[in-house]
Amino acid sequence: MTGNRPSVAQIIEEYGQCLELVPMDPHFHGISVGLYLKDGVCTLWSYSGKPGLEERIAAIRDQFVALGGLTPIKGTYNQIKFLCGDLHLRALRFLLAQAVGKSPDFSPEGDGLSIRDTRTKLTLNVSGKETTERYVYGLSATGEATS
Repeated sequence: MTGNRPSVAQIIEEYGQCLELVPMDPHFHGISVGLYLKDGVCTLWSYSGKPGLEERIAAIRDQFVALGGLTPIKGTYNQIKFLCGDLHLRALRFLLAQAVGKSPDFSPEGDGLSIRDTRTKLTLNVSGKETTERYVYGLSATGEATS
């Protein structure tokens, strides 16, 4: 441990492998935010020591819940999991970028998430719904792709 902050090795041991890292949070002092995975539980973590960090990480976690339908882990401010128990790694990586990039007071409209793909000029739409056995995600695109 360096000072009061844990080492990289300690964080990996506690929270698992780092799935994705957003290098700069535009809404909180430009900190980096990592998404770690261990035993089906995703943990949001930052090495920053800025005051208010726990509240910001909790807000990002809440965006995961609102945008992706993940379930918060009771008694934590920074942990989530998919209710279905499966790991949707691409969705997690996408959601991290969205959750960090959205304003802390952002509230999704409707039942999904949309993002404009600058390469294809398409709007990608992600939606989810709970079925009797699992949570099913759908992906669609609207617009005309450039050639």
